[in-house]
Amino acid sequence: MVDFSDDTLAFAHLGFQEYLAAWQLEVDCEGDPARLELCLRLRGDVTWWETLRLWAALVEGRAVNR
Repeated sequence: MVDFSDDTLAFAHLGFQEYLAAWQLEVDCEGDPARLELCLRLRGDVTWWETLRLWAALVEGRAVNR
């Protein structure tokens, strides 16, 4: 985290933010209908693509371990 003089915080690298967002999606979007709806809604926004890829890897990893 980077602490700015105006008391705001930011991630030092966008990858950290994307990774944490993917983990939050894993917690919040349980089940195939919720996952599909979110993917369809965000698919046109290029800024979400890396987060969606990371999230897919988390979902797949969890499914393999079941």
